Amino acid sequence: MVVDDQAGASASQSVDAESGKLVWRLTVVDLALVSQLQTTVSVEILADEPPVLPAGWREVEFVGLTVEPVQGCGPAGPWTDWVYRALGVTAAPRADEDTKPLPMWLVLGDDVGPRPAGSDVEVS
Repeated sequence: MVVDDQAGASASQSVDAESGKLVWRLTVVDLALVSQLQTTVSVEILADEPPVLPAGWREVEFVGLTVEPVQGCGPAGPWTDWVYRALGVTAAPRADEDTKPLPMWLVLGDDVGPRPAGSDVEVS
């Protein structure tokens, strides 16, 4: 996966109000939930530069991961959603590198990589 350094951040890219860092949105999948309706979630990475991801379907760990509930009410009634934010993402240790259980998150294997949140900037 290659991140295009020329793309950078556009003037319309989202900026986190608390940290002032750019918001990069990743789509991740939990293979333990494959039989359920929702297997993917969006994780926002707060960083000045695009995060560098491990290649392929590699397990990852999110650094400084926080989960925040968001509630609202629509025509179908009340709802609760979750916002996942992290300060970084790293490759998880392989089983032969560490005896800790591997995390369930896996990077969705596409060639695009992280996208600037709130903009149409192409990252390839």
